[in-house]
Amino acid sequence: MRQIGYLTVLLLIVIGCDKNDENPIECSQSGNCDKCIVINKDLYNQTDTKNYTIQDITINQDCLEVEFSSSGCDGSSWMIELVDLGAISETVIPQRDLKLKLENHELCEAYITRKISFNLTKLQLENYDELKLKIADYNSLITYDY
Repeated sequence: MRQIGYLTVLLLIVIGCDKNDENPIECSQSGNCDKCIVINKDLYNQTDTKNYTIQDITINQDCLEVEFSSSGCDGSSWMIELVDLGAISETVIPQRDLKLKLENHELCEAYITRKISFNLTKLQLENYDELKLKIADYNSLITYDY
């Protein structure tokens, strides 16, 4: 009977552990937005922000809309992500740090402007109804009320 108890406890421990705890949570629903935000400290630290210029950022409901420009042919092959550092600055209003990640392999000299939106709901915190978003290479903090 004791062996069954030990086996049950061991089974619960194995089921309760997840080998992928360090992997970012995958977003399965972007809602009315174009894409989901990636939360990954390593990717945030590796992201270069020098290959684009952010023109404007606005919030429309739970979507962060980013208008940005970069050189290219038509922008159709661009791979775009918004990456969150995965840490929260504990100020009066919590703050999150984000970077726009653009993979652009187009070798044309045109200057293309695009607008893309990202679902912010994954960044919401319990016991708060607003966040400050600090986007790398953008001149002001964005307030996200939810």
